[in-house]
Amino acid sequence: MLAKSGVDTLKFTAGSVRSAAVSKAKAMSIPIAYIMSRAGWTRENTFAKYYDKHIVPAVDSFQEAVLEYVCYSLVFILCFYVWILTTA
Repeated sequence: MLAKSGVDTLKFTAGSVRSAAVSKAKAMSIPIAYIMSRAGWTRENTFAKYYDKHIVPAVDSFQEAVLEYVCYSLVFILCFYVWILTTA
């Protein structure tokens, strides 16, 4: 599953999942108190010492291209809709 998710399995193992999940939550501005309660921790230093890892943002050019196309399409549809409403 890790390899299918794009995780480098030579560097990370199944044991890396917990630190990756909570580190990503922190990177997404989830409050530390909430992360700790969900993980069952009572001391913040447990998170800081063992689980707080730097998250490297992944760039996926295919994903970016698809999202850009979808956004431009939605803008075009919205502009066309506004044009129809203003000219009718």
